[in-house]
Amino acid sequence: MSSVQNQANKSAEIKQKLLSPQVSQVLKHVWRAAHAAVLAFAVIFTLSFIIFKGGSLVGQIAYRGLFLSATTVYTLSLFQRFQGQIPSFYVLLRMDSFQYGSLAFFWLFTRWHLIKIIPFVFFSGMHMAEYVADELKPGTKISDDIHKLVSEHGATLYRYTAWCNITIFVRLFIDCLLLRHGSTVSLFVFALFFRIRVAYSPVTQQVIKDLLGHIDTLANNPKVPAKVQSYWAQIKNALENYEPTSLDPKAAREHIARLKALREKEALEEKLAEEKFEKEHYK
Repeated sequence: MSSVQNQANKSAEIKQKLLSPQVSQVLKHVWRAAHAAVLAFAVIFTLSFIIFKGGSLVGQIAYRGLFLSATTVYTLSLFQRFQGQIPSFYVLLRMDSFQYGSLAFFWLFTRWHLIKIIPFVFFSGMHMAEYVADELKPGTKISDDIHKLVSEHGATLYRYTAWCNITIFVRLFIDCLLLRHGSTVSLFVFALFFRIRVAYSPVTQQVIKDLLGHIDTLANNPKVPAKVQSYWAQIKNALENYEPTSLDPKAAREHIARLKALREKEALEEKLAEEKFEKEHYK
């Protein structure tokens, strides 16, 4: 019993040290350095991609380094957010840091694609810009310009990220059709990630609605064959009736309860209508 107590005391001491102001400050510096590393590796990988089509050793190292840095960024974000506590899995699912951190860790071991790095570059670029504005150049015109830029274009940047995720999904689907190595696993994992984004990201939900609107406009063109329009109508109906919050057990139970209540209400209304019809026609 004493050994268990000693182990618990040691764990508490380690946790207390990790949450101390000194360690928190060090972790903050590591967090910023990791964001800067994401941007630096992105530049190196992009140049390597342009010059050597991504096949050089330097490009491969930069690609792995970028996603290792991104994994570090989002792991530290979660640690600081929950102060070393372990939240429930469904709480983590809602966190952007968990979603993108998990994706970055997976991309670390997969085939390179230039488009995969874009969302991480966007986020790291925004955080580094805020760091410059708030801590390196506070109260200056540069700081004001950065805050104005983020304020005016931050929402647009998140929309671009959502569109980028859709593009990645399409690219992985094409890779899968071409039977490229590891494409099936990559598509499956990214589909899970995208499913979570659809459930918890209002921006992603809105972008998908916009995409469906564009496709609907094209599909309703008189030049499009009626059979194609019919197939699209079925797909559109299925997507519009898709329940995006079913990942949350509580929301799923509430949704099932609402459907059950709706069916019971419809059955009751149908029964009442039938009884009314019989009274009126079979007196």
